[in-house]
Amino acid sequence: MGMALATMEDYFASFKRWLLSPLHYSRCIRLAFEYLEDLYIERFLYAVKKNFNALKTYDSKKLKISMPKDKKKEKAQEKADKSSKKTTVLILSNTDSLIAGMEKDMNQILEYAKTYHGTVVNESYFLKVKSNFGVIFSLLKLPKFNFEEELHRVYENFKEQGIYILEAVLSIREDCDSKFKKNILEIYNNYIVK
Repeated sequence: MGMALATMEDYFASFKRWLLSPLHYSRCIRLAFEYLEDLYIERFLYAVKKNFNALKTYDSKKLKISMPKDKKKEKAQEKADKSSKKTTVLILSNTDSLIAGMEKDMNQILEYAKTYHGTVVNESYFLKVKSNFGVIFSLLKLPKFNFEEELHRVYENFKEQGIYILEAVLSIREDCDSKFKKNILEIYNNYIVK
């Protein structure tokens, strides 16, 4: 996250020189922070899809993964992917570790936005980020018998992407079997979305 924020700041310096109007500059910064959050959620979904063989119908809209064209590079990439897959699965499978890491990233984004661009990024952005991450944290910690109570919050925060958030969390959680997962997803599709 530190690298992403440093890259954004580098671009912001250029934008400030290119965009003469403070209004356009402010809008650019707000959109960049919104885009960063969207990318973060998509990266989370992509990691679950890749490592848990889930989310078969999910296709990220903003996140573009480039594959190497060279065969040697491709084999080296596959080897690196195997070792990183074990680490990723361990992190995703350990709920406390996953929440701690995501919470650290969330706080880094919010602190950075507030400290350096607090006059441009409005309070509704901070509330939205806290709410979106809060829904994911809640789904990861929530007892199974309370799952249905959160479905409305999932839809309010994520709309059509909510089904993928649900499926990702249910794939990560070890206490959710395939029957429970199927039931929750049907309830979400049939009653919450409609």
